[in-house]
Amino acid sequence: MWHIWQSALSSEVCEHILSLPKKPLEEAQVGINTELSNKENEIRRSQISVFPYSSDQANYLDHILNPFVIMANRENFGFTLNNFSEFQYTEYNESEKGFYNWHQDVQWLKDTESQRKISVTVQLSDDDYEGGEFEFHKDIPQPSNIRSRGTVIVFPSFFYHRVTPVTKGVRKAIVGWYEGNCFT
Repeated sequence: MWHIWQSALSSEVCEHILSLPKKPLEEAQVGINTELSNKENEIRRSQISVFPYSSDQANYLDHILNPFVIMANRENFGFTLNNFSEFQYTEYNESEKGFYNWHQDVQWLKDTESQRKISVTVQLSDDDYEGGEFEFHKDIPQPSNIRSRGTVIVFPSFFYHRVTPVTKGVRKAIVGWYEGNCFT
């Protein structure tokens, strides 16, 4: 149902990813629906920086993560994919009890020809924070040992998942999405 590679990226690669030039962190938004803006703090509290699609940083991340996505897709999912849609650096901080409640990464209501099909998350933090557990919804088997630095997890974007509140320290991750023709 999902693929995980524990500590697949070296500490040096994780440090390089953390050092990539990025825009200043800003408060994360939820979805494409502006009506959710009043409820965002109930759904998600995190800081993000998006790497633009055509940026050198996004191309570097795709170069590193695409082999994991291709392998997981070939062995488990069988989706027709076009390309990645974007990558996002995310921090969940203890100071705001950072979290992201149950959600899907598919933007069902977005009127486009492509849609997110595969999500990928890379653990950049050392396991020196508390809380911040990445979890799938109860009907999906839970991955274990995903907190080690450099761990990559790939899963279908329509799986419900969440990150529990961080109660100590900071959880840092890269998340990205690979698209294909819309689900019918």
